[in-house]
Amino acid sequence: MPRALPTRLIAAALALAASVGVSLVTTTAAAADPLLGEAAFLAARDDPDAVAPSEPCDATAANPAELRTLAAADGTATTICLGPDWAYRNPSSYSSIDEIRIERDIVIDLQGNTRDNSYTTSLRIAVAPGHHLQLRDTSPTPGMLTLLRGIQVPPTASLVVWSGGIMPWGQEGDAAIGGVNGQSGGDIVVRGGTIQAYSESGGAGIGGGSGGDAGSFTMWGGSVTTTGGAGAALGGGDGGDGGAVTVRGGSLSATSGGFNTGACPYVCIHVAAPAIGGGNNGSGGDVLVTGGTIVATAVSGAGGVGIGGSMSNSGSPVLPGTLTVTGGSVTASGTEGIGGGWSASGGTISISGGAVHAAAGLPIGGQYLTSAPDISVTGGTLDAVPLQLDWLDDDWVMDAVIGAGAGAEASGSLHIGAAGAVSLTAKGGSFFGDHGLASVEVAGTLSIDDGYAVVSGDGDFGVPDFAVTTGGRITGTGELRGIVGAVAVNDGTITASVDLTGLTVQQNNYLVSFTDPDAGPIPSVRVFAPTLADAGSAPPSITGVAAWTTPTAVVVDATTELAGAVTSGSRAGGTAAVALSSADGSLWMALPAVVAAGDHVAPTIERRTTADAAFPGADVSATFTVSGPAGDVTAEVVSGGVLTFSTPGVYTVTATSAAAGFSHLTAVGTLEVATPPSIATTALPDAVSGEPYSADLVVTGSPAPSLTDDGMLPPGLSRSGLTVSGTPTAAGDYAFTVTASNESGPVDQVVSLHVAYGTPVSLALTLPSGAVAQQGGSVTLDVEGTDALGQHFDAGDLVTLSSDVPTDVISGTTVGFPHASPHVITASLTGNPLVFTTLLIEVRPAAAAAPLADTGAADARSALSAAALAMLAGAALLALRAAGRRRVSAGRR
Repeated sequence: MPRALPTRLIAAALALAASVGVSLVTTTAAAADPLLGEAAFLAARDDPDAVAPSEPCDATAANPAELRTLAAADGTATTICLGPDWAYRNPSSYSSIDEIRIERDIVIDLQGNTRDNSYTTSLRIAVAPGHHLQLRDTSPTPGMLTLLRGIQVPPTASLVVWSGGIMPWGQEGDAAIGGVNGQSGGDIVVRGGTIQAYSESGGAGIGGGSGGDAGSFTMWGGSVTTTGGAGAALGGGDGGDGGAVTVRGGSLSATSGGFNTGACPYVCIHVAAPAIGGGNNGSGGDVLVTGGTIVATAVSGAGGVGIGGSMSNSGSPVLPGTLTVTGGSVTASGTEGIGGGWSASGGTISISGGAVHAAAGLPIGGQYLTSAPDISVTGGTLDAVPLQLDWLDDDWVMDAVIGAGAGAEASGSLHIGAAGAVSLTAKGGSFFGDHGLASVEVAGTLSIDDGYAVVSGDGDFGVPDFAVTTGGRITGTGELRGIVGAVAVNDGTITASVDLTGLTVQQNNYLVSFTDPDAGPIPSVRVFAPTLADAGSAPPSITGVAAWTTPTAVVVDATTELAGAVTSGSRAGGTAAVALSSADGSLWMALPAVVAAGDHVAPTIERRTTADAAFPGADVSATFTVSGPAGDVTAEVVSGGVLTFSTPGVYTVTATSAAAGFSHLTAVGTLEVATPPSIATTALPDAVSGEPYSADLVVTGSPAPSLTDDGMLPPGLSRSGLTVSGTPTAAGDYAFTVTASNESGPVDQVVSLHVAYGTPVSLALTLPSGAVAQQGGSVTLDVEGTDALGQHFDAGDLVTLSSDVPTDVISGTTVGFPHASPHVITASLTGNPLVFTTLLIEVRPAAAAAPLADTGAADARSALSAAALAMLAGAALLALRAAGRRRVSAGRR
């Protein structure tokens, strides 16, 4: 019958189980709600999943005076509700300020308070530096609380609006929300609710006070309407710079100069400010839009800019900042929609998504005596439309839609990526301005919808780099022009009208003349495209002449056919003249896509009338030139009509007709010389039985090699492409062969993989066969582990042994026994004592002396020696007992 577990072992196991149980039910206290201070501000600004504080109010302010007391530095409440009819009629004069100072990090619940201006003529909420205020409204019917002296948020302070409605006003140089007169603004976050902010003076609607810079503004939702005067609607106060603006959602409407337009046109220039950016004479900030809707309108004076820096009238540099749009919708308008104001530069604009609409006197760029912007449109859309400005003289029309105003130097750039689309409209002016952009690259679509775009090339400002790259398109009903020797390089397609009077178009610019012996003169066609189909053109219809023998989608250049056969071609001044007849065809070449080094290639050459029909009886001889990784390698590769490649890489092969009179016909193709495959992996990382596994082989070569294997992977694992994955079911050392192949041939590699046993789920502890535990001796125990798959294995190095006899000596799996008695040995899995087993070992006493034998002197001597030792031991014992009795007697005496 099995021996019961020792009591102390059961107690230890129960204690361990109890401790595990406690840990399973113990929970960590939830973080305090609401978050306060900088942590709350940062979460609201940066975390898309942030939620409004939900703690119930721990105090109620019946009126502003009570709120002032509760928000003081010695207050204790963290969430304060405004009581019903919280605002009261202030008996003091309109000009005095009834200020509530927030000297701690708190949450104010507006509780639906809505009050008319007459009740709040002097009320201001002022957040102390270094503190953070959050506003919410948990009322079922949120109100609109009017604060005619605004909300002061200075540097190092912040305001987060979660819900509810507020209508702050800025007066006497104060921002409606932000810095007071002469002070910069703090950081503002809008997660929801409604804000209507108005500034009637030099302060921003939201941002810096007069002379102060803006802090940061981040918006995730809600609705914000803000209006500025000499300060920006959102940004710096009069003379202050704009801050960082991030809009990820919601609706933002910013209007500058709404209170300062009555005396325009010219006497109000000093108060002109952007809707978003720097105040009057202030630089713009950086604006990031990832979602939501922005409408930025500047209505005040020649310096008005929808988004950017204001006019410069002090001689100090004024910078426009940057606009980055990855989503959402942006509409900007003013004297300039996006960029710098009067004498301020155009800035940097990057659009990779969303939609941007700029409608202004100068929709995008810098005004008078400025530099143009740098614009990149790699996705989304940009639409720029000029507006007639009411405050300008009728005969003054801004001279650019994108670029810089009069007196500017050519600078800035426009890049339209393959996925970008830009639509421009010029009414009486030009798209790029006579002082416009120094670089224009069109890889996507540029639509000239009205008016004309001028490629600048005059002597004062140099020739801009104007390029339409392969796949790029310029479309629309407008016209592309140039002045004073301007040059446009066109590798794409231009279907808009092109005035070549002052503009030279290189590359795709062909004057195609059609001739027919029986037709007489045929109007020529100007093509700014690689094919007639791309240009929207076709061979002319000729009465009495059969249809042209070739399609319109044949490549156009000076040496190949265009919708028919070519008899002559020439290139001069960037144009080509092609005469059409039935005498010629085009050269066609077939090359293998990939070959191995050392292969001999004989290209197939044909002269064709169409892309799929050989020209009857045509001579197919050709000469070849080849360029590759090392440049021109014709001499190394070409021998007669055979090409031989020795070095891996991609090569360009040009075939030129060798037929007399047809040397103008060429064909171009590419082929790759394969890079042999190589398998770098010789051993994969170890796997564990029963556990998911994934590892990748490292294989190189070009083209990418295909892989096979011999199927000798460990059970449970398989290979797909470069990845070996699955759940192995048997431990062991395995080796399998992988073969990688491409056009250069195959290569084999043996890959090793060790699969280890899984973690033991049970243990067995036994004495080795024939082993005897004896007092004063030791034994080395056998430990067997069994994993979840039922695999048995030596687990001696995975366990820790212990004994219920404290004097036992344990080293690894070896146990020494100083005493004879029953011993319970426990083997526990190291790191997980809940997996254990025990073994009861009866340790025998040390062996007794053997009896005397009667068969020899040696045995007799041994017996006599043992007897003598026993007698000595007895004598010693008697002596000790006698000494003890004497000590007892002496004690009694």
